Amino acid sequence: MEKRFKIGLIILILAVFALAPRFSPDYILHGLIIMGSFAVMASSWNLLAGYAGLLSFGHVAFFGLGAYTAAFLAIHKLMPFPLTLIAGGILAAFFASLIGYPFIKLRGGYFSLGMLGLAEILHIYFLNEDIWIHSSRGLNLPIITRDIRLFYFLMFGLTIGSIAAIRWLIQSRLGLGLIAIRENEDAARMCGIHSNSYLMMAFIASAFFPGVMGAFYAHYIIYFEASDVFNLVISESMLVMAIFGGMGTFWGPILGTAFIYALGEVVRATWSTYGHLIVYALILMIVCLFFPKGLLGLLRGEIRVPPWLAWSGGRKGFK
Repeated sequence: MEKRFKIGLIILILAVFALAPRFSPDYILHGLIIMGSFAVMASSWNLLAGYAGLLSFGHVAFFGLGAYTAAFLAIHKLMPFPLTLIAGGILAAFFASLIGYPFIKLRGGYFSLGMLGLAEILHIYFLNEDIWIHSSRGLNLPIITRDIRLFYFLMFGLTIGSIAAIRWLIQSRLGLGLIAIRENEDAARMCGIHSNSYLMMAFIASAFFPGVMGAFYAHYIIYFEASDVFNLVISESMLVMAIFGGMGTFWGPILGTAFIYALGEVVRATWSTYGHLIVYALILMIVCLFFPKGLLGLLRGEIRVPPWLAWSGGRKGFK
């Protein structure tokens, strides 16, 4: 009965999103497009961080590479529009395969800072590049269409397809191996799991989806600069959305994206343009302190009281 209810709820939600262009203004459709993009990127980030245990602070690097790949192919008319999206993902995954081995040898904060440095290196390079694609001047792509509904339906399909693919990866042998490595890498190796191979596959897969989303963004926004597609706020958003929803779960990043993006829009509209960044920081602190398993953990009643807030009664006060 519970399984049927979940399936029915998913079908209802998909039906609502499919019918949204009939009764929603362009502003709402734009928000749903960006939300779908972040849902995919947060889920792909969660594949690496939540399942493999590699916390990345610079996943925006693959988003930017996908955007510049699509821009180069479109401006020089080397590939038609739908294929440029796949090309953006493939190039981001290929780049991940080139740099992956030394990166996955890092652990903990070293991996996180290494990814952060990689994103900044690419940002500076494309900010000053003036030989191949002249990205220092910004790139202006050909207009595909002025109808936002076509972009909306394309993002709707990409979101469903990408999340379904991530779901398949999580439930596959790769996902099970990543969980084993995350829990105890030495024990996983003793069971015959080649940790480096599994982590490389996770790293490459987690790069492909942001590359596709970056390519889509380039066509959707038409004009962009390096600071737009290598903005560390994009990496921060992936991280906050996945952690808030629940790392290491399938639905966590999706629920986290819906809540955080909607909250960010409300804050921007009612308080401050950059006030959502303060909100993100506060949410991260609250999640880490009180419900480290995220929104899904909170819904299950899994709340952790920090030791310094634990009331022991009597004269002892707070522990």
